[in-house]
Amino acid sequence: AMQLAPLQAVLVGHGVTTGLPTVQYYLSGDFESQEADAHYREKLIRLPRLGAAQFAPFEPEEGRTRKEFGLPDDKVVFVSCANGIMHGPARDHVLVEILKQAPNAYIALKPFMLSALVDMHFVDRVMRLAQKAGVADRLRILPPLPKNTDLLALLRVCDVNLDTYPYGGWTTNMDALYVGLPVVTQEGDLARTRWGAGMLRAMGIQEGIARNEDEYVAWAVRYANDAELRSRIRAQVEVKAKEILFDASGTQKEYEEV
Repeated sequence: AMQLAPLQAVLVGHGVTTGLPTVQYYLSGDFESQEADAHYREKLIRLPRLGAAQFAPFEPEEGRTRKEFGLPDDKVVFVSCANGIMHGPARDHVLVEILKQAPNAYIALKPFMLSALVDMHFVDRVMRLAQKAGVADRLRILPPLPKNTDLLALLRVCDVNLDTYPYGGWTTNMDALYVGLPVVTQEGDLARTRWGAGMLRAMGIQEGIARNEDEYVAWAVRYANDAELRSRIRAQVEVKAKEILFDASGTQKEYEEV
């Protein structure tokens, strides 16, 4: 909060302005909306290629199976590894609606990183709604995983990543794309609702980008019912994700110039 240098800047982290008069610039990416200048106390800088390159995560172990994670082999498995605080109560019905409209689908949530963070209020809330709708048998809330490499192993055995809204994922989407998963995301006006869509568009992918809840559910159901679509988008992600989203050298030049 102090003016320790003549010019001070902040990077994308929590996806909101600092609100501080002592920070002059907010370095963001080309996913920002046209109206985004008004969202920041700082002067907004839109760097190309999302404004950042993600470090490649730990490589997942080979040979892991769905059975190890308590997931069925005969269902299309949607997954979300977003922190539990990103699953707001207002979106619980969206998960339930996907399961209602796609009887061949299964949703796996991994909302907790550590045992100490397990929130049974969250678990009870989501499962109670799923039970009321008769789909609780196809909703699995996973416990914290023993090792870091287990996360990508889990993602690799799933079919589609479900992004959260209105606070979307950055690393959670990046991890899913790293192992080739298609992503369903809902795009809004604020930066934290636009990361997932920005990543997909950077790879030339429009499929899976929704403008509202109904479209979000519709894209999920379409992925559940269309094996060719899942296969085609997965192949596109596998070819482009590492080259475009994890290319530090490609992002560094623009960053240095700014």
